[in-house]
Amino acid sequence: MNIKVCLVILLVLGIVAGCLSVPSTTSRPAGVTNNKADRSAVSKETPKSSEPAKPHGIYVYSEKMAKFEDDLAQSLKVPGVDGLTLLIGWNAIEPEKDTYDWTEIDKWMNAVVLSGKNVILAIRAGQDTPEWLFQGGRSSREKTKAYGGATPLQFQNVAREGIGQTAENVNTIIISAPWDPIFLKEWDSLLAHISQHLKSAGTYDALVSLRLTGINRTTCELRLPAEILTQPTKINCVKTWLEATPPYRPARLLKAWDDLTDSFQRNFPDKYFGVEIIPVASGGGKEYPFPAIDDNGCVYQPPWPKELSEPNFTERSDLNLTASICINKADVPDQNEPLLRLVSQKFAGRLSVSYQNLDIRLPADPYPVYAARTWGTDIGYQVNDYDSFERSACGGTFLKPEPCESTSYLKLLEVGIFPLGQEDHSLRAQYIEVLPPDAIKFTHAIEKAHNELFSQP
Repeated sequence: MNIKVCLVILLVLGIVAGCLSVPSTTSRPAGVTNNKADRSAVSKETPKSSEPAKPHGIYVYSEKMAKFEDDLAQSLKVPGVDGLTLLIGWNAIEPEKDTYDWTEIDKWMNAVVLSGKNVILAIRAGQDTPEWLFQGGRSSREKTKAYGGATPLQFQNVAREGIGQTAENVNTIIISAPWDPIFLKEWDSLLAHISQHLKSAGTYDALVSLRLTGINRTTCELRLPAEILTQPTKINCVKTWLEATPPYRPARLLKAWDDLTDSFQRNFPDKYFGVEIIPVASGGGKEYPFPAIDDNGCVYQPPWPKELSEPNFTERSDLNLTASICINKADVPDQNEPLLRLVSQKFAGRLSVSYQNLDIRLPADPYPVYAARTWGTDIGYQVNDYDSFERSACGGTFLKPEPCESTSYLKLLEVGIFPLGQEDHSLRAQYIEVLPPDAIKFTHAIEKAHNELFSQP
């Protein structure tokens, strides 16, 4: 038999074998998945990129999910919406120690997967710290529960440093110090269980970013109770931190931050991360992200009121503090800088710094731009929530907000999209977070903003 005949025979046999082979799927095109098992299988077989996906575009923010559930679901269908910022409290995920409720996470992760969008996940501690983290109560029922045994610290907080607020707006929260070893252990366990669950549910790949949380007050912003107020009621959070065991020190906070972010890195090694910050002495009421205490245990004055340091002050004039205090009269340093410098090195190339509260009357807060230029981070902003998360305001004040219309709402978004101003497009935000009711109402502005975020400079 000559060589040509052999080659022909081999070719015919190959064609026959190919025809007899049965493809693994015939019901849909290759690469298309339609259920959680498929998505999980794809994620296991597809090689991971060295660069994690980033949250890019317009994301709807999920504060008060129970109230805005229908709006949130509808907003995911709006053209130009790229994803969901899923904010959920620790106590909702782990209502009892080592007992997990995945109902809300699964509900919204699956909804996002079906819509073809992405998720930023923000897990809030602070006011959402579960009661079981601390020592149990005295009733027979409570004694049968498992408790963590962390040390509780009680604070009173009020929005916007009390400006325009009443005593009814005061919020009492009980948290642990971020450096409490029991808190750190339980938080690490929480993150490990979330990561494991999302992978088993097949929705892990829809998660493009996590907020670096755990150090929270009443939002998912990186902050701790720090107010010293006389109105609408007497509040002295700094006093509580000074009397804690061990007391607040910036070095302790930084070490806790290092431990917390190690936990995020360990449990989500292939994800992007974000930090929401409070700039020092920002806002009309001079907000501080952390207690104004130095590493020697001295308080900065201001914000510590001068009258509390006078030798002849009385119980009627103080804020329940009678002990002598060490005063530091230097300016309060940038309290965010050590923490952001640390994580910008730890998560180089996969970190954003964001600020909540765009206002059409003001330029975008410059700190995210500063972070981008100093540490190479990406930029994110969120619209204002002056109208109790019902909608953003485009006029008036946060006490008397005036509604937006389509043109002014687009301008509000563009304050964040172009943080250097409309004339300078050389630097723009990576993402903008919006409220669900506004996403539904201002669809043209949402789509236009999406296009501006993705357009080339």
